[in-house]
Amino acid sequence: MKEKQEIIRLRNHISYIFEQAWHWIVLFACVLFSSEDSLKLGMELIQKGNIIQGLLAMGGALFVMLLVCAWYLNRWYRTTITIQDGTITSAKVTLNTRINTMSISNISNINLEQNIFEMLVGTYKLKIDTNSLSTADTTDLEILLKKKEAEEVKQLLLAMLKEQEDGEPDGEKIEEAPTDTGEFDIMQGECDIVYSNKDILKNALITMSIIEFAGALGMVVLAAGTAAVAFREEKEILAILGTLLLQFVLASSLIADFIRKFLQDFHFRAKRHGDKIYVYCGLFKKKSYVVPVDKINAVTLKYTFIGRICKRAYVKVINIGGQGEEADGMKLLLTDTYGELGRKLNILLPEFELPQIERMIKPPKRLLGIYRVYAVFSAAVAFVACECTVALTGEGGIGGMTVLAGLLAGAAVGALYLYICYMKYRASGIMYTDKTFILSRGIFTKNIQTIPYARIQFIHTKQGPLMRRLGLLEGNVSILASALSQTQYMGIFDRGDFKRLEEKFRETY
Repeated sequence: MKEKQEIIRLRNHISYIFEQAWHWIVLFACVLFSSEDSLKLGMELIQKGNIIQGLLAMGGALFVMLLVCAWYLNRWYRTTITIQDGTITSAKVTLNTRINTMSISNISNINLEQNIFEMLVGTYKLKIDTNSLSTADTTDLEILLKKKEAEEVKQLLLAMLKEQEDGEPDGEKIEEAPTDTGEFDIMQGECDIVYSNKDILKNALITMSIIEFAGALGMVVLAAGTAAVAFREEKEILAILGTLLLQFVLASSLIADFIRKFLQDFHFRAKRHGDKIYVYCGLFKKKSYVVPVDKINAVTLKYTFIGRICKRAYVKVINIGGQGEEADGMKLLLTDTYGELGRKLNILLPEFELPQIERMIKPPKRLLGIYRVYAVFSAAVAFVACECTVALTGEGGIGGMTVLAGLLAGAAVGALYLYICYMKYRASGIMYTDKTFILSRGIFTKNIQTIPYARIQFIHTKQGPLMRRLGLLEGNVSILASALSQTQYMGIFDRGDFKRLEEKFRETY
């Protein structure tokens, strides 16, 4: 029998304290230095040996700041991750004690992440995602380590995971753990897919929210108009400087998402190596994540509103694990034409193919009749609500202009509802292949999702009286993913289409 594995106990790097508490420190520092007199008095008392009185004289800000620092210091010291005999134990012993132990075989992803502060101090955030869906909030782990240590721990975990997958004993000492795990160094190696700065700028623009885009454009036009009027009327620039500055700030805040997307996807590149896909991106916050192919439960082709106009989409995959921005899918390819996405996806993920959109089954046209009925009902509710509001406020009786206003309000609500339903109808579609189920949905944005039948957990359908009479069903499918992506809404289709899906589902199992 081989010796048991050496126990490794990890603790966050000391910079973790500042990274977690810096906003509190800055806040208390601002309060502390806002009153020069109390600061001087407090320093004098401290110099005389009256420490408590000195801290209180400074408004208690310094005292509270020290308490906050002590709290985070205690939490840093008493939070550990222990690797031993094929298990990982996370312990947080502060006011409440929380200890979680899991098998390394449950790991789905081991990723590295680095923000600008971590770049300066030379640390990396090691993120360990697990296969668990119901307990992901408590079993997914995150620890801040020095760069070399983070890479060593990652390689160690990958080696141990490989041993367990191969069915070999994992009872080696750390020094004897295999170092060659077949991993690809995406930061140094040659990648299959590399995007230029021009491609990344296009992606940031196309994936930008249409509301933010229109708002930023409107603010820029408004600022230009304000400046033009001031120039024509020969006003002093100082007189409109405040207005121009406000408009500039509003425009900047609206395009902040564009800047964030560009920085987030900067130097985006990807590589298929063995049974894993390696992705690296980011400027101020560098992200390096690995997507195991056998953990992928769905591939999503996502069209934003601007993307639908430009006929550009991007690709992300849904798998077990992921935190924060990755919770509803990890990005695999940036925005491109359908043909280019198909070519690149064939390099990174030949197991999945982009669906032939023109062959998708559309919802039956009688569904539009249901939408019209609901639109009329919505318009009637809006009309009655408008009339009752006017009557209750006592600003006029029911009649004359009040009725006209109610009719206009009802017509507007009904037309808007009908337009949204029509957009939903246009985006909807389903398709069946031998191994996968494809569904399309959306309103202004559009998602086309490819899900292997083997990844579907269950199919849920419902049917109201009107749909029952028309032979329609509404439903969704559930896959193993995060809470945001677990339920995939199918829409309303003919009863026979759902029956066909159930048959394909049964054939798989």
